[in-house]
Amino acid sequence: MVARWQVLALGGTRNDIRRRLARREWSPLHAGVYVDHTGPPTRRQREWAAVLCHWPAALHRESALDAAGMTRDREPPPTVVHVLVDSSRRITPAEGVTVHRIRSAESWVVPNRRPPRATVELALLVAAADRDEAGAVALLSDGVQQGLTTAPRLAATLRRLVRLRRRAILLEILDDVSAGTRSVLERRYLQVVERAHGLPVGVRQERHVGATGVIRRDVGYPAQETCVELDGAFGHRDAVDRWTDLRRDVDAAVAGILTLRPG
Repeated sequence: MVARWQVLALGGTRNDIRRRLARREWSPLHAGVYVDHTGPPTRRQREWAAVLCHWPAALHRESALDAAGMTRDREPPPTVVHVLVDSSRRITPAEGVTVHRIRSAESWVVPNRRPPRATVELALLVAAADRDEAGAVALLSDGVQQGLTTAPRLAATLRRLVRLRRRAILLEILDDVSAGTRSVLERRYLQVVERAHGLPVGVRQERHVGATGVIRRDVGYPAQETCVELDGAFGHRDAVDRWTDLRRDVDAAVAGILTLRPG
């Protein structure tokens, strides 16, 4: 990937660019941005093209998360590239690019990454603000579980984003994510069962090894020799899933643990 302004900065000329285009050595992706082949661009090339076309810019939202290596919650890769620019700029987005303007954009960018991208915390929070509760819980917990950030770092960033929509509910979600919840169902259980009824604080997503292999139990109460599995009908609909659940429950019973499956 190369931009016209980069070629000119290195001593090239517009005639050099026209010659390469005529020879089909380069193909334009956006105005003034070229790729060195004539086939479909890869996702990473589309990301670079978006950044170079709107330079200075950085990947943002889902695009930044994808570039950071995050495996998102069962969604296909986005067809639109999100980029971040400073709020002082007035630009027309290129086709297939969504431009987000933010004050002091440089302070929110990780400059030593390629392509440059917004911090994981900013990208996660802005993307989560546009989702419903289930989507926000899934996205934020995935980011934490995959080791890209932590709930305290997300909360600290969120306190700086005083104008972010749905900020209050996101702060509540982060409190629950820090307690280990990974889904809306787990969050509901934490709020309306465990906390509301004064139950002991459960151990969440604890790793166990049984006859079925390595598993993680949703909520465990070691002192009570009990665990709670919260997948319910949302994740277990067919005979294979029910058989897997039964084998997990048998493993727990052999270890002297009672399994409860509400719903």
